[in-house]
Amino acid sequence: MLKEYGFKASFYICGELIDTNHPEYCTWEEIKALNASGLADIGNHTYSLHGKAKDELETYYRVNFDDALADINKNRDVIIFQY
Repeated sequence: MLKEYGFKASFYICGELIDTNHPEYCTWEEIKALNASGLADIGNHTYSLHGKAKDELETYYRVNFDDALADINKNRDVIIFQY
């Protein structure tokens, strides 16, 4: 549909879900194909913080900023490694 209508999509990758082959998420090969298609931008979400509830996550970021930043950087490195 993206190609048909001339749209581009953004996908923010949660590395842990990809690395653990979560059945509802793309594989690294599918993500690479999306990126190569020119129809998608691939962005960095987090590696494993996405499972926290919103209110818990907001508190976590304030209290554990260094850990949250390390998780985001880990995901960046995982994404870069795939390409």
